[in-house]
Amino acid sequence: DHHNPCADAWNQEREKILMEALSQLYKLLEQNIVDRRINEARKHVGTKMTDKLETMLRVPPYQWRVDKDSKLNQPSRIMACCYSEPTEFVVIDKYGEVVQFKSIQLRVGRNMSGMSNFHENEARQLRLFFQEMQPDVVVLGGDGLKCKVLHSQLKNLVDQFQTEGVLTRNIDVLLADQKVAYRYAHSSRGLAEFPRYTPTRLMAVSLARRLQDPLRELAGLCAGLGEDVLSLQLHPLQDTMHKADKMKYMHRAFINVVNEVGVDVNLAADRMLIHGNTLQFVSGLGPRKAREILRIIAKNLYLEHRAALLEDSEIREVMREVVWYNCASFFKITKETRAWTRNYHVGQKWNPEDDEAEWVWFAGGPLEGTRIHPESYKYARQMASDALEEEDDFDCL
Repeated sequence: DHHNPCADAWNQEREKILMEALSQLYKLLEQNIVDRRINEARKHVGTKMTDKLETMLRVPPYQWRVDKDSKLNQPSRIMACCYSEPTEFVVIDKYGEVVQFKSIQLRVGRNMSGMSNFHENEARQLRLFFQEMQPDVVVLGGDGLKCKVLHSQLKNLVDQFQTEGVLTRNIDVLLADQKVAYRYAHSSRGLAEFPRYTPTRLMAVSLARRLQDPLRELAGLCAGLGEDVLSLQLHPLQDTMHKADKMKYMHRAFINVVNEVGVDVNLAADRMLIHGNTLQFVSGLGPRKAREILRIIAKNLYLEHRAALLEDSEIREVMREVVWYNCASFFKITKETRAWTRNYHVGQKWNPEDDEAEWVWFAGGPLEGTRIHPESYKYARQMASDALEEEDDFDCL
């Protein structure tokens, strides 16, 4: 058969072009598959990080009871101990404010066997401190051998104090992780709040606050635009992810939990350094809006009801009405602020002319502290009044 040399040459050229195109296509397909698998792997790691952090955030605040049949009580005073030279003891009240602290040189053994008690001078100082403070619980930070020995010694000493009547009841002595406390002790937030405290004492403050409210203390790692939260080890492969991706998945955990439990905005504005770090995770807000809202509330002293946010012209510039509708049910209004000195209820407004409080009818009264949206207040009141067969009034709530 006759073959045209020109046609054969063109066929060979076409084959070369096709092979070259395929080689480039194979590289692109290979890179695409690799990138897709990397993205899926990062997404998987990020999801696991979110799940683990959510588990940490959902740990409830510490509560105690006298016996198994009695009701749970919120601790009014929590004592935290951080072992060092000297060992620091810190006591906080129910709002997380430091009430008292004490530095004691404690000599702790190196092994659990043959463990000795505290020396006479050490035990005397601890007895006086415990007798004065009457803590509801003691938490010790650390995981080393000496910390475990100190934990056992403190438990024995607390049992002895209860027997001798130094303490009015038996209290728990807990051992806790102190990684978050370490970050607080070396952060600008800790130094701003307690500029004269040693790092060990700052760690004790954080230990007590985390036991009191884990969500609040962990949210402090994200204070402002801080990145201390990246120090949490949530997954073995998290260091392979970009910083922005890690922050996104960690913040997602905070958003999920904060929007489930809500934020007491009066308490957050009154004690901003301690309680103000969770507001930024309310849906529709962020660090800047949250900080500005708390500043305005603090300037006005407190909120009497949720709708008061819309009545303030400064807040309306920061948070427009559509944002308020999205956020409203996540705000909780309570009297937990030092500025609320008059004896009237949430949802009421003080009338200076009559020198008495009166109900604000578009507010929710007791519903202001619940997760019910202001749009649904009238339905909640109607349900309550129907159930009690009374008129629609705040008294039925």
